[in-house]
Amino acid sequence: MISFRNTYCILLFLLFFKAWSQEDTLDKVAANSYEDAYDLASIGKYAQANEILKDLVESTPEDMEARYLLGKTYTWNRNYDQARKEFNTVTTRERKNKKFWIAAIKNELYTGENAIALGLANKAIANGNDNLEIRRLKRIAEERLNNTNYPELGWYNTNQSISKKLNPKSPH
Repeated sequence: MISFRNTYCILLFLLFFKAWSQEDTLDKVAANSYEDAYDLASIGKYAQANEILKDLVESTPEDMEARYLLGKTYTWNRNYDQARKEFNTVTTRERKNKKFWIAAIKNELYTGENAIALGLANKAIANGNDNLEIRRLKRIAEERLNNTNYPELGWYNTNQSISKKLNPKSPH
């Protein structure tokens, strides 16, 4: 005959195992959702990716990669204010992630908010994210603020692919 104590231990084990397996399942669903959204975004279906990511962020608000991709889809849809909100969250929570800072700075440059872009670049550098791309974006913001325009220089353009087309000999 099984004692009360043994029954209690077995019941606790089963409850723990069930909760653990549900958490594992939720993590797998979140990972699949992120991958689906990423795949949709990569083929230009930003609105569909955006909907998946909004649901994912709502269910797992601590997932900074999902918030980052959500911000990028907002930028691609020219919803810059919503993108700013997501980028603000990710750069506040993960100050050492260069790609988060770069996306936030570019979002501000796209909107013409050059002073904000410069401030973000300075903040990124102050937080230990000093790299060539952040310095390039910082210089763009500075020159736009100073009304300096050098479109023939490859580093001036926010989008590097356009930059290479305009100046194919540029090392950037």
